[in-house]
Formats: sequence, structure tokens, C-alpha cells
Amino acid sequence: MIDFSELGLPEDHLHFATDAHSADVCTFELPDGSKLQAKQELRTGAGLGTGAVQWQSGTALAQALLDSSDLERLVASKRVLELGCGCAALPATISAIKGAASVVATDVAKLIPLVLANLREYGQTPGLSDANKHALASTLEARPLDWTSEEEVRSLTADARGFDLVLCADCVDESEALLLALADVISASLAPSGVALVASGARSQRLMALFLTALRRVGLDTTELAPSLRPLPAAEAAERARHNDATRFFAVTWPDADGARAARAARAVGEIGSPRAVGEIGSPRAVGEIGSPRAVGEIGSPRAVGVPGTASALRRLDHAAVASAAAVGTQSATAASPVAADVISEEISDVISEEMAAMWGDESHIAALLAANGGRGYDVVVACDVIYKQVEEVLIALAATQQRLMLSPGGVCMLAYEFRGEFFDDVAYFDAANERFEVTPLSLGEYEGDLKDPSDEESRWLYTYTHK
Repeated sequence: MIDFSELGLPEDHLHFATDAHSADVCTFELPDGSKLQAKQELRTGAGLGTGAVQWQSGTALAQALLDSSDLERLVASKRVLELGCGCAALPATISAIKGAASVVATDVAKLIPLVLANLREYGQTPGLSDANKHALASTLEARPLDWTSEEEVRSLTADARGFDLVLCADCVDESEALLLALADVISASLAPSGVALVASGARSQRLMALFLTALRRVGLDTTELAPSLRPLPAAEAAERARHNDATRFFAVTWPDADGARAARAARAVGEIGSPRAVGEIGSPRAVGEIGSPRAVGEIGSPRAVGVPGTASALRRLDHAAVASAAAVGTQSATAASPVAADVISEEISDVISEEMAAMWGDESHIAALLAANGGRGYDVVVACDVIYKQVEEVLIALAATQQRLMLSPGGVCMLAYEFRGEFFDDVAYFDAANERFEVTPLSLGEYEGDLKDPSDEESRWLYTYTHK
């Protein structure tokens, strides 16, 4: 048992970008001087969610399309889809004006009436050319899309050609819950030779890293772009990944056309979908393809017993994973969930050979921990309920210590985390972890049992970290 002491105070200097347009109407000026105006719904009781207002990255992506020297190649005569278009659907609108063959703007059903009202208003914009008015009327439509609805996704992607351009701005936002579904929708809709353009604001950097991992796990390549929509040099990309208010842009493509066609064909017959079932969640390494751990290091202290939610949910995940494997008959119960069975279960004392105290980032303690394991890294490192009201230096030291203790290659770290309302105290840890690891999130909501509050959004998560 690696028992890290609780150090630090709440972080006082937090960075958070509030970048929504706050007026009743959002205005976007076109090159000819005409101004598109989109009504926003600012009443808190309207129940339309974040899409009721226009956010920074949607505006930035629309402007980037207008300014890009590749606009004609990207848009002209192309089939275009916008995911999570929000009330203004600006990237979709610009695509229609600039010559797309067809444009579909999508969002949740409750938001579509506001979207349609704004699209009609665009058609009445003073000074807008007749050609642009015709383009909006003839090529741009809005329709509902729930990323988690297999039926709606299949209906949208029924055309085997797919979409040449998929636009996605301000969709990677407040929760991991929809990241896997969104990645799946992009893979289902993107044509073999197409490109998806993803734009994300500074407030979403932690989730953006998780989303990029999710895209790679469904077989897509990602490249960070400059606002010109040209590839961004690595040094500049690293700087943009740190805290600042600039929108980040990414191109998402298939590595090759044949692989894309095979993946899309497999999905069409139900072989690929959002990994929701036990044993199919995120990376399969999280529940049973890690291999029997020869040594286990657990980061966390017995105080987790005093905050039982996450640990109890993990034990339920252990039982569910074992039951799932037994049902399909592909693995023995022990092999099905070695991490859960050997680390999370109440029988953990059977596999712990020694308890050692350690300070995050302390080289002498790290050396002692590695020496206790024969000088090699640990196959599995577990941290449960250890991130709470720590100063930035301590959180960064935790991520660095996890990296040092994990076996490379092949090591895995599992972090159980509960959102307690002070998340922005903890951002420094997630930034540091995202720089070091590939990350797969898993909601523990369905394993919380009686602990779950039906009125709360999902608050307990299991992150599986692997080396990049």
C-alpha cells in the first residue's frame, strides 16, 4: 500500500474562461458587411442547456472558415454536418453561404425550434445577397440529434458516402459522459476522405485531452491546427495546451480510406458502437486485458474509508465485470478483472506485501518504492479519493509520481475521483496527467447503488491512464 500523506491548501489562483455571448442577440459580421443576428435564450428557467447561447469557439470556428485559404477545398460542393450547433449554428451557416452542396445542423431536439427561428432570421438579414439567401434556403437544414441514440445516429448516417466536412465547436465541455458517444458519432458520420474540424475553448482543456484519446481509440487521427486551419507547429501546440483564452482547433481524419470504409461498414451492422457495456467501456484494459499484475501499488490513504462513495462504486464495478465475463464465457472470473479483483476488492490484503509511506515527488521515496518491487515499475498503480484541496505543486507532483511508478511500457494507473464542487481546485492535476498519459474515462454512476443521488449528475469517475 502506497500511503501518500494529505498535504496542501485550496488553490487560490484559478483560471476559468467564461466565454459565452451575454447579450440577447449574438451578431456575426460577414465579409460583405451584412450582419447575421441570432437570438439567444438567457432565461435560466428555459431548460435549453448550454446551447441556448453562442459560445466563443463556435464563433471562432465560423471566422476561421471564412478566413481560411482552404475554404473552397473544405466546403465547396461538399456535404457538411455540424454537431452540437447551438442556437446560432454559425459554422454550418458559413458553410452554406460559401458553397456547400448540403449542410445539416444538429443539436438536441429541445433546441431545434430556436435554431430554426434563427436560420429563418438569417434569410431576412439586411444587405445579404440574393445568392446567399438562396444558399441558406436551399442547402441548410436543422434536425435533432441525440449522440447517445443509436436510432438517430443511424438515420443521420444512412448515406454510405458520409459527410465530407464535420464541424464540432464547444461540444467538449462540462462532463466526460458524452465524450465517447461524440467520438463514435464522428467516426460514424465522417466520409473516408473527409475531415472533422473540432474547436474547443480554454475551459475545456482537460476534457479535450480525453476526447482526443477517445477519437484515437475509434481509429481516427488528430492534428492540432492554427486559426488559419493549417497544422500547428509542435511548440505552439504545447503552449496552447496550457491555460489561455484562445480557442484550439483540431483536424480529425481517417488514417486511410480502406480502414475508414471497413470501420463504417462494421458500425452499420452493429459491430461498433459507443462502448457502454461492462467490459466494453473505453479501453478494455480498464476491466480485464491488463494481465495478472505481478505487483500492485496503491496511491491513497485509509481516509478513503471515510469517503466511501468511490471505493464502494469500484467494488460494484469489480463484481459487474466478473459477472459480465462469466456470462460471455470468454475469460475466467479472475482473469476478467485482475485490477478490480486484486486491487479494489476487500481481499486486497492477500496481494499486498508491504505498506510504505511516501511523499509525492520525493525522489528518495520513489526510489524506495521501486526498490521494493525489484527495481522495476508497477504493473498497476491505483489512486482513490486523493485529489481534494491540494496546492498546484502537490497535484503536479502526484501526476509525476504516478508516471515514475508505472511500468513502462505496459503499466496502468487507475484514478478514482469524485467531483465535490471544488473541481477547479483540482485542474492542475488533470492538466499534468493529460500531458503525460493517454486517458480513458469511465463513469461509476451505475455502480454506486444506494450511494447515488438521482438528482445529481454523474460525479464519480474512474480514469485509466496508460503511457503515451
